[in-house]
Amino acid sequence: MQGANWLRMRVTSAEGRKIALNLDIHDASQGNSDSWIFFGDSITAGGMGNAWGTSYAAYVHALDARYAPMQQNGGIGGISSTEGRENIDKWLQGTAAQYVSIAYGTNDSWGNMNSADLYYENTKYMIDAVLKAGKTPVLPKIPYASNPDVGNYTGEHNAMIDRLYAEYGDKLIHGPDFERYFKANPGGLSDDGVHPNAEGYEAMRKLWAQTMYENVYTKAIACLPGDVDGDGSISVADAVMLQKWLLRTGTLTVPQAADIYEDGAVDVFDLALLKRLLLNQPHESAPDPAPATTPEEYMDSIRNQIADRLPAGAADVRNGVDYGEMRSCTYWSSTRERETPVRVLLPAGYHENETYPVLYLLHGYWNDETTLSDPDSGLQTIIGNLIASGDAEKMIVVFPYIYTSKTMPYCTGMDAVNNQNYDNFIYDLENDLMPWMAQNFPIKTGREHTAISGFSMGARESFYIGVKLSDRFGYVGSVCTAPGLSPGMLETSGLKFTEQPYLMLLSGAVHDGVVGNNPENYHNILTANGVPHIWNSLPDGGHDNNSIQPHVYNLVRFVFKAE
Repeated sequence: MQGANWLRMRVTSAEGRKIALNLDIHDASQGNSDSWIFFGDSITAGGMGNAWGTSYAAYVHALDARYAPMQQNGGIGGISSTEGRENIDKWLQGTAAQYVSIAYGTNDSWGNMNSADLYYENTKYMIDAVLKAGKTPVLPKIPYASNPDVGNYTGEHNAMIDRLYAEYGDKLIHGPDFERYFKANPGGLSDDGVHPNAEGYEAMRKLWAQTMYENVYTKAIACLPGDVDGDGSISVADAVMLQKWLLRTGTLTVPQAADIYEDGAVDVFDLALLKRLLLNQPHESAPDPAPATTPEEYMDSIRNQIADRLPAGAADVRNGVDYGEMRSCTYWSSTRERETPVRVLLPAGYHENETYPVLYLLHGYWNDETTLSDPDSGLQTIIGNLIASGDAEKMIVVFPYIYTSKTMPYCTGMDAVNNQNYDNFIYDLENDLMPWMAQNFPIKTGREHTAISGFSMGARESFYIGVKLSDRFGYVGSVCTAPGLSPGMLETSGLKFTEQPYLMLLSGAVHDGVVGNNPENYHNILTANGVPHIWNSLPDGGHDNNSIQPHVYNLVRFVFKAE
């Protein structure tokens, strides 16, 4: 159904001429780790559906937009914990839900002051069955009832729930305390003094969401990423467990620890990132941190990993990969004295409570902010694939419009006046765009978290900006660099950095019929000036996307990693 907004159903039989459907559709393409089933009696049946009011899933999503749980209502009117125990094993075989709520007790309590021990044994059996199935049990408190036939006996049964909480510890999720809630809000009960009314059911769903957000979702953020077996550390055993779960041949002890990539999904990219963490994990106690790597040492360490061709499949759209969100924005440019367009690529799993490093990518002559951000460029796909596989840091990528003039909105020719309007972008970037980014997006500040690169004229500008603002940019790239930088904007002896970037990646195409061997000339000048850098000669590219793609592929893999 990717890209579709419809669902076709074929009904092959019906009772009489009437067909009644109560169908919920969830996006399960990223796995079912955030999925719930609510087993229980008539109170669950009446309260945990999606057909009226605000659903549990909608309340969770309202609390935190990263989550949109799948939910099933497994409530059956009139049953007690005994019927739950008798059927739990086959019910679990019929659901893919990860979190299983066990919400019986009202019918156990109804007129029965001596059933607390039986309720305990039944509920304990169901908790064990859920754990054995590799799922996560959730146990709420039995709701308070103003009807004395029930309310006089729920206390003894809820005492058994407290006993189970103590026995199972972190293996058992504490559900909402409906005893406390309805005792404080008896107006949420219907006339029978047992079942909630419409307002009470709405409050139940909201309390479910609030409690689970506190007891499950926030703990998922805080738990050790990758520790799916819950032993307090990550090891090969975690990788084996996660791999078996992905192959549907095993279960996860701590499913909330499996979203290592923190994009709201559990998939092969989490497994890849876990394996990468294990490879980088010391086998003995970690020594004191080593001194920060120098830029020259960092570039030497990655030099042999620079690709001169885009690897096969690097720009292919892959199933299950979130390629982030491309936003088209405008900002007030005091340099231009007008609103100016910019595109901002937000990474998968973007959240305003997190902070991200920033890469600025500058277009070439005659182009605009859409050129490199357009899907046809393939850059969003390349960057998304690298982030998803764990080969690149999560980052915000900014595609600005770099032609900067107060009187000319766009380039009118290839001459000195228009060249200067491109060169003016340094003032817009420093005084307008970068402050606007800091005000409107949760970005990390400091040169170690800021990178710039560009193509053709944009490459000339990114190189120039990297030199002039070396205190602001710790990573600099330039591909198919236009002439006029040095000699020209800078003396040959001035083509050097006051603060050496951690990475200076200069790429040039062998068959570039536009700028010729100018990129290699810059490489030779840097070498003569003793400036550490990486020169990458591209054998297949011209002055086109065949050069841009491998350059961006290399750059994105190694920015923001030197310290």
